[in-house]
Amino acid sequence: MAASAALKHSDLQLLLQWRGDGAFDLSILFNAPGDTEDYQYFAPDPVTFDLTALAEHAGDATAYGAELGRMLYGQGAGTYLDRAVRLAREMPVYVRLAIDDNAPPGYQAIRWEALRDPTTGDRLCTVENIRFSRYVSNPDGTPPTPLKLRDQLSALVVVANPAGIEGHHDGLAQLTPLDVDDEVKRAKDALANMAVRVLVGEDTAEGEEPRRATANRILEAMREQETNALYLVCHGMLDDGGPVIFLENDRGNVERVDGAAFAERVRDLGQRVPTLAALVSCQSAGQDPAAGTAPEGLVESRTALTAFGPLLSRAGCSVVVAMQGNVAVDTAASFLPRFFKELDKDGIAARAMSVARAVISEVPDWYAPVLYSRLKRGSAWYLPRFGTETEGRFRALHSRIAEKGCTPIVGSGLAAEDGILPTREGLAEGWAERRQVPVVGDARADLASVARYVAVDSRERGVARAEMSQFLRHWMKTRHAAQHPGVDWQTPDLHDLIRTVGREVRQQANGEDCYSRLARLQLPVFVTSSWTSLLEDALVDAGKKPVSTHFEWYRSLPSEPPENVGFEPQRPLVYHLFGSLEKSISLVLTEDDYFTWLRAWVKQVDKGSAIPGYVKPPLTENSLLFVGFTFDDWEFRMIFQAIKSFEGRLHGESRHIGVQFEPGTLRVEPEAAQDYLESYLDADELDPYWGRSAEFLRELDETRPPDD
Repeated sequence: MAASAALKHSDLQLLLQWRGDGAFDLSILFNAPGDTEDYQYFAPDPVTFDLTALAEHAGDATAYGAELGRMLYGQGAGTYLDRAVRLAREMPVYVRLAIDDNAPPGYQAIRWEALRDPTTGDRLCTVENIRFSRYVSNPDGTPPTPLKLRDQLSALVVVANPAGIEGHHDGLAQLTPLDVDDEVKRAKDALANMAVRVLVGEDTAEGEEPRRATANRILEAMREQETNALYLVCHGMLDDGGPVIFLENDRGNVERVDGAAFAERVRDLGQRVPTLAALVSCQSAGQDPAAGTAPEGLVESRTALTAFGPLLSRAGCSVVVAMQGNVAVDTAASFLPRFFKELDKDGIAARAMSVARAVISEVPDWYAPVLYSRLKRGSAWYLPRFGTETEGRFRALHSRIAEKGCTPIVGSGLAAEDGILPTREGLAEGWAERRQVPVVGDARADLASVARYVAVDSRERGVARAEMSQFLRHWMKTRHAAQHPGVDWQTPDLHDLIRTVGREVRQQANGEDCYSRLARLQLPVFVTSSWTSLLEDALVDAGKKPVSTHFEWYRSLPSEPPENVGFEPQRPLVYHLFGSLEKSISLVLTEDDYFTWLRAWVKQVDKGSAIPGYVKPPLTENSLLFVGFTFDDWEFRMIFQAIKSFEGRLHGESRHIGVQFEPGTLRVEPEAAQDYLESYLDADELDPYWGRSAEFLRELDETRPPDD
């Protein structure tokens, strides 16, 4: 894929594919701003890592890192590292190391974070702009957990300190009890900006069930309440079957838990899988974290929780922080609070790791923290609203509204947020279930895909529209009959039925519903993808006289424009892009409909004057404000293709586009949302508001200047 000209970062990805006999094939993928294409490098000879030579430097992180750098960046690979280091002076460089799962544990246990530049000898993983992670691929298709808004984060702290732990060995040393109170305090200090729940092995009052840190209780706690961060403090080891973690049983004694089996159970949580997991095992006093040891012992100790990390990543955790071996108490106490403090700023785990490592760079085990990531470069969560720019963004938006330089583009999701209609996804899934449509995966939540199946299966497009209308009527009666007993559910006209329910919802909301807030904006043109007249009715409630029309994609020639096209805030235009329920033939429903619609739109754009003159300026000269969309849905994609079809639309002065989406609805890789939008719009400046339409419109309403 060609690199984007708007790229604000560089990527250096290193893939080590196991060949056997201690050797790897090294592949490098590199891109940077201004490059016309990605650079690919395939090492001509296998790369070998001498574990014995590295073990000789186990007590000297400087010598260890230098030796590792020479092994990794030999031959021509150093050229790409040199360029990445130079670019890091100006921009973030995301360095992702992907190690073949088939490589023996000894190679997974290499201290990759200690890596040094073989030319200069400088450390790489303590530089803020060099954002190093061990990248975890996803061969079985398990998606990462949907990203959450930063101000709504919760954490579960688990400290497993089973009785009898002294009788167990991790392959390097005898295990010792944990100081539970200290560990809980450290965890709470680190997670200060989250709502924290604690699960520890402790005695309880007589008659109460002990709250042991068992595998079942950990999973139950995450299933019962959303957990964005799992902070697990325990001991671990590696045996022939893989990583083992030492938790508690119901009596508080040691329970050896298979790491792979536990990760599998975490994956079964689905949407409840935490976004982030921190795995901590602090050593007992007197152990030297940098002390050398035999390679076998080194492997077994260091890969206990670090081997568990990738398993949690593949289970769906977007970010996993683990410790290589038993990290010193003081090291963890300094590193973890700083990591979470930095993470709270922008959610970028790789940057937070580099900064936090730099803070502990003078201690012997500074390299111990490891980042496993499913994210190529993005955030572990989103800043809510407009992030740190919220006040300024709303102020600028109100200025554009006051100058009539803003055009709202209203999606069908607004009716769902007001509780009047289902979401497009909900409509698709309910319809597919009721009709037993044999589509699976994301297609089952894609209304255009479900409708296309029905249309093809019935050999008549009109049947799909009729069935969809019948299901909508059924859904509305099921949802609203109890709350709105005065509604005549036998009303033959679905369009009128929706208007009736909408009117009652607005009355009960007392002007605080989405449509009422939107209707109070003093703007002359509203563009909508909705099939309903809910927006027009809200405008009437606001004392306005809207004019409604739609794009006639189904006609070879457009109809005459409405009389008196001089629209103004008291007489606004509502332009329906995808038809209206008042005219069934106008509905854009199936995938085929969308393609036909887009061809008709582009054809009329090419004619120059065929797109109504009263519609084109609001779409080409104003800032566009999107509410009520899921951006990977057909609605949004077609609308933007239509806008981009106007020559020069995205290269004028109106480059600040307010976009509102709900992150949890994204079907693409969530962390790529910002990059996706910027590349999709071909725009350098995009202001996404992360939250729900109702939240956005409420805040827009409440921040309106007094004289508006």
